[in-house]
Amino acid sequence: MFSEHAGIPDDVRVAIEGSSGGIGNAVGLLSTYPLTVIKTRLQAQRKKTERNGVKANGHQRKKKERNGVKANGHHGSSKANGESHGKHQKEEGEEMYKGPLDCVRQVLRNEGVGGLYAGVALKVCETYMWNSTFYTFFSLLKPVFREKGALNKVLHGMLAGMGTQLVLFPLVGINTGIVTRRKKATVANGSPGSPRACSSADSSHVLGWINEYSTVIREIYDEGGIFAFWKGISAGLLLTINPGILTLIRTRLTEFASARRIGNKSNSMDDFWIGFTSKLLASTITYPLVVARSQIVTGKKSELEFKFAGSASSFSLISIIRGIALVLRTMQRVIEQRGFAGLYAGVMPHLSQAALKEAIANTIRRRVTLILFSL
Repeated sequence: MFSEHAGIPDDVRVAIEGSSGGIGNAVGLLSTYPLTVIKTRLQAQRKKTERNGVKANGHQRKKKERNGVKANGHHGSSKANGESHGKHQKEEGEEMYKGPLDCVRQVLRNEGVGGLYAGVALKVCETYMWNSTFYTFFSLLKPVFREKGALNKVLHGMLAGMGTQLVLFPLVGINTGIVTRRKKATVANGSPGSPRACSSADSSHVLGWINEYSTVIREIYDEGGIFAFWKGISAGLLLTINPGILTLIRTRLTEFASARRIGNKSNSMDDFWIGFTSKLLASTITYPLVVARSQIVTGKKSELEFKFAGSASSFSLISIIRGIALVLRTMQRVIEQRGFAGLYAGVMPHLSQAALKEAIANTIRRRVTLILFSL
């Protein structure tokens, strides 16, 4: 596999394979992004409906308590008020979208095609950056993993993923800090929106954006020094098992498909189903880790969990091991609370979208690589 582009300088090979990986995954994201928008809107609607239901129940309970001490002569008025509130509750809890297809129809009718691609530009840039970095590391490591053993393939993918995490993970911390600041600003100002630094005239928007990012970077550094930018990387490193398994399955399927073709080369249809199948299997195996990471990110950490995770200033092998232990402990807690099925909550939408995206990405990546090598 390493010799299929013999004669091409290593630096050119690495550049081509890295950029091809970025392009392929960017196209895969663009192709499946509307699914992400629809899924996000439906999830947001469901959460809003649940919140409104809880608020309405609490309001009704308080009203009943107040009505209980009122005179019987006011019962008719109270009943009317209760009916009025019930109608208001129904309006608040009423679903705007009846399902995925209805959501697509309403978005297209109210916002046009652009509504299905809201915020896609930043996501495309992010996807290209992460995947071009991953495939650059993957290409650089090819001479080290020439052997065809299963363990070699898994380690090849995992190490490429770890290299990517170490290089780009600080951006995750910075972006998380930006989101946190904006949420706090929204709560404080009572209006959604952008940070205070960016709420001035358009001419100072860029300066406000730069000021906001520099402020967050300083805050992270002040929290724990340079290593604070890699705080929480443990879960990300553990998730590199996914590209490791994906690499093994994809390599085996590519070898199988190539052996059936003239010239020992897979075609676009082969590349599509190879990408789909490999991602489907790899993500099915590693999905519990995704659930555990989500629980850690969204849940409130207890004292014990902080002890496991370690502090920002203690970035070391020990802190990474503690972080991995926290992920495993979180998985155990999910099983205790919701059973084994809890580790696969919401798996179908995740798998279908991830597999389709990888199928398109693998096809485009392989085609772009062949085109660039032929120039």
